[in-house]
Amino acid sequence: MLLNNGIKAELTATRNCGFHRYSYPEDKNALLIIDLGRGSVDRNSCGGKIIIDQKSGAVYGWQINCRGIAGLTVEDYLKGDFDIRGTKIYFYARFNQPIKDFGIFQKGITQKGATQLQGEKVGAWLDFGRLSSPLLVKVGISLLSEEQAELNLEKQIPDWNFEQVKAKAEKQWEQELSRIEIKGGTKEQRTIFYSAFYHTLLVPTDLTEEGGYYLGFDGKVHKAEGFRYYSDFSLWDTYRTFHPLWILLDPRRARDFAQSLVMMGKQGGYIPKWPTANRYTNCMTSTFADCVLAETYLKGIRDWDYLSGYELIKKVATQPMPESAFYEGREGLKEYMELGYLPSDKYWESASLTIEHSYNDFCIANFARALGKEKDAKYFYQRSKNYQNLWDPKDQFLRPKKSNGRFKTFYHPSIWLILWKTDYTEGNAWQWLFAPWHDVEGLAELFGGYDKLATKLEEFFEKGAKEKYNYLPKRYYWHGNEPDIHSAYIFTLVGKPELTQKWVRWILENKYQNAPNGLAGNDDCGTMSAWYIFSALGFYPIAGTDKYVLTSPLFPEAVIHLPEGDLVIQAKEAPEKIYIQSVEINGKKLSHLWLKHQQISKGAEVKYYLK
Repeated sequence: MLLNNGIKAELTATRNCGFHRYSYPEDKNALLIIDLGRGSVDRNSCGGKIIIDQKSGAVYGWQINCRGIAGLTVEDYLKGDFDIRGTKIYFYARFNQPIKDFGIFQKGITQKGATQLQGEKVGAWLDFGRLSSPLLVKVGISLLSEEQAELNLEKQIPDWNFEQVKAKAEKQWEQELSRIEIKGGTKEQRTIFYSAFYHTLLVPTDLTEEGGYYLGFDGKVHKAEGFRYYSDFSLWDTYRTFHPLWILLDPRRARDFAQSLVMMGKQGGYIPKWPTANRYTNCMTSTFADCVLAETYLKGIRDWDYLSGYELIKKVATQPMPESAFYEGREGLKEYMELGYLPSDKYWESASLTIEHSYNDFCIANFARALGKEKDAKYFYQRSKNYQNLWDPKDQFLRPKKSNGRFKTFYHPSIWLILWKTDYTEGNAWQWLFAPWHDVEGLAELFGGYDKLATKLEEFFEKGAKEKYNYLPKRYYWHGNEPDIHSAYIFTLVGKPELTQKWVRWILENKYQNAPNGLAGNDDCGTMSAWYIFSALGFYPIAGTDKYVLTSPLFPEAVIHLPEGDLVIQAKEAPEKIYIQSVEINGKKLSHLWLKHQQISKGAEVKYYLK
């Protein structure tokens, strides 16, 4: 209810359309404003066009979504360059009531009776008079054209039955959320779990429109043959937990994600870092599509163009971008290949970039080996050790290093400058120290053994637990951002599984709440939520591999409905007990606390015995 005027506003949706229902007080005119000067944030619209069709009663046009991750500035818009980076969204709206009066406006100046306008901060007002029944508004949207927006509307909402469309949407959400059934635990824990699951369904965006058409990275209209086309991949975040989750839950959807990335690479020249709509944004660092595509293939999903995918990611990992390229690819690749690291006197975020490039090299090596490309695999496995070139045995941190091979002098491991462009991406030396968990054995050798690595890691968590504030940046373990969210699982890999179980449970209980401030940081397109889902179920992926590390489940029982069979997880002593005594899969006791994807992907029964 809009409290200031007594209007009841209800909204539902289909894949490409919105359906509005407004109930107005009977003693007031039903007024509706379509404001194209506002985006998701007020400043995120760089203009638009609106047309009122008096004959049909329809209103249509487009809006430019700009700034932020869309990359468009006002200057670009004024120069007419919005087709380069901004996202043009077409719309087509119909109403169940005749329009009695109307007008357009721009920057607060209205023109009654005018039917169209294009520019910045434009919109229209519609007056439907006094109504005794709700005003229904159907809006189709499209990235292709106003005609496609109208077609989407005609196909997806042909009638004026709001309740029917709402019920269908509710059924679709229920089907998605019923993929996992949990039993036991507290009401709070179950609410957090399903809220997290809901968050993992919000992105990426299915951009396939009626007829199977989508707007490609070459700016042309294409037809998706045998798959649905997705965009808005927050890959720097989502490769860690989100993509592994959906590779397990819905291989077909994961296949579509992979094929979409490959098509972007074919149409635009390069697989993007963080695509939005049909745009390269160059958001975030390194090239984590490498891990997503490698893991998709390694976990047995093969019905996509994986050979093209491999060649595209190999190209970006071995060929520096030409100066004319808009896509920046792997930052500092020339120096990385020559020196084995990115020098801090030439590149911001040089330390974390070196670590990230090493991780992605590891993923490409795994992909190459699975494809039988052993020469490539050997080359990239060797490069995956490059993070070690930053090791300072005196300080025992991975430190920024200059072109001359000397460490940067102005440095402190726990300093967290509130800048996104320093030696480390969104973090400090402590938070990036445990990032190369693709090579725990090699990392442990730097410390002088598993025990010494475990001691350093425990110090990291113990100090982090003393930092009481939740959302703000931390100096030590910071669950509110991605670089160290896997760190608790390293304990198991260095022979201290009880510490994994202790600290994972601490994170589950202290960093997630059923409250407006219930997350410790940005969910980043479902990344933090997918962490919760995996950890509450009792296993966690090592991204870019087919391996999961086990921990103690939060719930006594969970059933994951996979396409080829149910994965049933039982832990009768949960959530009261948190330490693992033993684990059985299909009645056979495990000798280690990790699993391969193939052991569970077609269904299995996993029993935890806790103490």
